[in-house]
Amino acid sequence: MSSPSLLLVIGVLLYSQVALAQSKDSVNTRSNNSTQKLLEAIVKDLTKPADSAQIRDELLDLEIGQLIVNQTVTKIGGDFYDLFYSTWQWPKGSENFSLQIEERPFRFSTTQIQIKVNDFLVFENYLQPRADYLQELSSLAIQLTNQYITNYNEIQKELGSEDLTGSGIY
Repeated sequence: MSSPSLLLVIGVLLYSQVALAQSKDSVNTRSNNSTQKLLEAIVKDLTKPADSAQIRDELLDLEIGQLIVNQTVTKIGGDFYDLFYSTWQWPKGSENFSLQIEERPFRFSTTQIQIKVNDFLVFENYLQPRADYLQELSSLAIQLTNQYITNYNEIQKELGSEDLTGSGIY
């Protein structure tokens, strides 16, 4: 739960406590005053505009990483997905990636399989209903997908290095 949401819940609880105490004509007005001041401070804090960096950080925390989506429709596609998923290992530093394994039926008993990393096509091939072919193809798909993610991470690291970041002064 984010901090503004937590503060809102605390504020509602404190407000209900103040209303309950006032309805019972409580004698302890000092406690009511301190609770009322605390409630006012929380409401004031909630109405204060949030920092854009804080909002961005909270939104980045909401991402779902390392997700593999199965969008196969035939038994052959399901077998390929099972082979791929059972041997897949996420490379180090790949927290914000998602994989989609999509299948499109083709002619006769063949189908087309696609693997996308964050909606970028990384692997595409035709499946045949042979177990040895599916095993070979899944290992090739794993190798190419791992290579893409590793290269992407290296490029992002290089682009963020000191010699490629500018000061903004010409």
